Amino acid sequence: MNATIQQNLAVVQQENQMFNLVEKVLTSQNPDMALIEKMLDMQERVLAKQAEMAFNRDFAEMAHKIPVIAETSNGHNITYAALETIDAVIRPILSQYGFATSFRVEHPTQTSVMVTCVLMHKDGHRESTSMTLNADTSGSKNAVQALGSSVSYGKRYTLCAMLNITTAKEDDNGFAAKPFCPLTSEQNQMLTSLHGRLNEVQKGLFFEQFGSIENINKSVFERAQSAINRLIKQG
Repeated sequence: MNATIQQNLAVVQQENQMFNLVEKVLTSQNPDMALIEKMLDMQERVLAKQAEMAFNRDFAEMAHKIPVIAETSNGHNITYAALETIDAVIRPILSQYGFATSFRVEHPTQTSVMVTCVLMHKDGHRESTSMTLNADTSGSKNAVQALGSSVSYGKRYTLCAMLNITTAKEDDNGFAAKPFCPLTSEQNQMLTSLHGRLNEVQKGLFFEQFGSIENINKSVFERAQSAINRLIKQG
C-alpha cells in the first residue's frame, strides 16, 4: 500500500469520526448547539488543512515537470514568451496534477490595473499573487488598448511568478520549447539507454546543454542523441 493511499484512508477515517461525533450529539436528548458549531468549525479547519497539504504535495511533484519556455515573441527590442505560448506548455501539465488557473482584473484608478493570478487545486485549496501596473501608453495606443496591454503583461508575469516559470531565448538551450512537445516513449528510452553509458562528468556536460531527459523537447531529440554519442566516443 503506497503512501498516497494510506493518506487518503486516514483522511476518510478522520472525516467519518467527525461525522459520527456530530451525529451522536445531534441525536442526543438535549443537543448542545454551541458544541456542534465548534465541532463543525473544527472539521472545516481540518478539511482546509488537508486541502492545503494536498496542494503542496501535488505542486511539488508538478514543479519539476514545467520546462524552460522559449521566448518566441518580439517587441520593444526584446524577446519574450507570449501568454499563449506559456499556456500551451503548462495547461496539460496543470491538468495532469489537478490544477487550474484563473485571473482577476481590478482597476484601482482610471489609469492602472491590478491583475491577480489564482492557482486552484482539485481538493479546494488555492493560492494567488497580484501585480499592479500603470496603463501601457507606449506607441499610439488609445486608453482602452493601453489598459488591455497592461492586463496582458500582468497575466503573463503573475502566471510566471505563481508557477516559478523561467523563459529563455529560443537558441539558449536545448530544453526551451515552442511549445513544449515531450519525447515519445521510444525516444525517451533511447536517450535514457545512451545516457546510462555516460560517466558522471559527461552526464553533467549533457545536463548543462539539455537539462533532464524528461524536459527535452521532441524537436531537439536528434541534437541530444548526437551529443550523447559524441560524449561516448570521446570517452
